[in-house]
Amino acid sequence: MKIYNILIIILITALSLGCLNNGQIPLPQKETKAPESKCGDGICNPIERERGICPGDCPSLDTNKETKNESTSSFRYNPETYSYKEVTIENALLAPVSYRKYGEKTTNVEGKPVLIMDYYVKNPSSAAEMDVSVFVPALSSKTLPAVILVPGGLGAKSSFIQKYSPASNYSIAEKYASEGFVVIIFSADGRERSGGEENYNGYLHQDGLYEIYRFSRELGQVEKNNIGIVSYSYGVTMATGMLGRYQPSIKYYIEWEGPVNRFYTTVGCKGTGQTKPDSPGAFSCDDEDHWIEREALRFVPYMKLNYFLIIQSEKDHVQPNVNHSV
Repeated sequence: MKIYNILIIILITALSLGCLNNGQIPLPQKETKAPESKCGDGICNPIERERGICPGDCPSLDTNKETKNESTSSFRYNPETYSYKEVTIENALLAPVSYRKYGEKTTNVEGKPVLIMDYYVKNPSSAAEMDVSVFVPALSSKTLPAVILVPGGLGAKSSFIQKYSPASNYSIAEKYASEGFVVIIFSADGRERSGGEENYNGYLHQDGLYEIYRFSRELGQVEKNNIGIVSYSYGVTMATGMLGRYQPSIKYYIEWEGPVNRFYTTVGCKGTGQTKPDSPGAFSCDDEDHWIEREALRFVPYMKLNYFLIIQSEKDHVQPNVNHSV
């Protein structure tokens, strides 16, 4: 079964479960339970201490001093001893979302009409207009669960509007919409028709994704308390950064084979430190200024979600093993 079919099944199942029992799902009880890692609860648990996160809970983790985590000429990255800095939680934006519609059409997926609407949404941090498309089941008269798709690599909208398979006449986004979702896809700053500069899924791109989330709540077809995110590969960096820094009201996050830190993004610190790299992994692992914004393991402990699901094939699409998902 193809991974996209699996994703469709999981998305539908997760949203169906969320409707039961007013969203209160009894989870299976395990005999043993690992200590939870919740930043700001005043408890320094083993996970926080081991990973070097949440100095507010672990006073000995002083991130304000100039330590090995600071960018200095002598900094050398060691994946075995590196500690992640605490994440600053951003304030929720109150200003109205700035967007404009520029196109609309209807397509058909196996007899089901799907409405496609195109917008430009302004990233408030860069003032760049991001190219966004919204796919909606055309015949639905009720609000629906929504899913925001985050592409892998330096991908954009086109990643999700290619044909699902040679034998099909529809894309992944169209297929999801035909199954009852409002689907939002976008091109981040500097990609395809969007304005601005490439940011390699750093803070500016994360800010843009947060604005896409706010924009999704503006859509009349969307069930505002039932919005999820699915990221592919390096999209994990943009998604976790946004979810950890802004902590929006997201129902679920599904992540597929994403590199969780610089070691995996560069496939073993093979980054070349190019001035204008053509891939996320072209940066040197010693470039602390760059990576401080772009490592999922730094952001994940701060996410607030109902469901978090990692999908990993036995043979990864890039890595020599599956330790990054573990």
